[in-house]
Amino acid sequence: MAEANPGTNRQACKHKPANSPGPQPMPTEANSGLEPVFSTTTNSTVPLTIQMGSQKQSVIKPPSTYTFSKKNIIPFTVCHWNCARGITKKLCDIKLAINELKPTVILISEADRESTHDDKLIRIKGYQLHNSKSRDVHGKSRIVAYTKEGSNLVRRSDLESPDAELIIFDKIYQNTPYIDRIIGLNRPFTGPNGDSSSSGAWTRFKHLIGTINEAINGCHRSTILGDVNVDLLKRDNSAGRYSEELETLCVTNSLEQLIHHPTRTQTLNTDIG
Repeated sequence: MAEANPGTNRQACKHKPANSPGPQPMPTEANSGLEPVFSTTTNSTVPLTIQMGSQKQSVIKPPSTYTFSKKNIIPFTVCHWNCARGITKKLCDIKLAINELKPTVILISEADRESTHDDKLIRIKGYQLHNSKSRDVHGKSRIVAYTKEGSNLVRRSDLESPDAELIIFDKIYQNTPYIDRIIGLNRPFTGPNGDSSSSGAWTRFKHLIGTINEAINGCHRSTILGDVNVDLLKRDNSAGRYSEELETLCVTNSLEQLIHHPTRTQTLNTDIG
């Protein structure tokens, strides 16, 4: 299930269409510092909600009937790493991980790349660097991505929002319309203008979930990974709304968990002195 972190429960989900001849969920690597925190897959393209009078009702998306030959699948790996307090200090470790795992795409949350920073200093040979759209609008990218050169990944900036820390790619296959969509996210506790108010955080979270919902439509499978920062164990009036919103996203889109073990743990000191 989820990683137990101070104030945070993280999770990963996948959807398994019944009797589907299509591809199985892509591998998500976990290795020492690597943290594939939140990963989900879906297999649907129908709308999320229907309008009933003045109220909207959620609709669970059924599995797609699209068939896809496994012979056409190009295996690829997606990874996520929370580098905490900027990518520069962890760049050597990230390079080692990329050299070992050779991922198709690796997403780095809490990268904290400002518009004044020189991207040449964090480039990695054989990979292309991507910043979020918020860097152009708000002057800071809190999530970055590296994609392997020649991997046939297409950046979907049209599905992203400068007010939500997201980077989205489509994996394109030859001779088939099948689309694998990769959605990387980071939900910081403060806004791009430094806003840390409760109302501001809730507004940004709802915008993030809404952007993800829109991005899921139009593909045959989506994988979502990153740092969502939601504690599913908190059910009080203020914190509980975040877990309810996240659970609604998963249920509505038929998402199922991918990661079933902690991706980051802390050693507790049990000595009595």
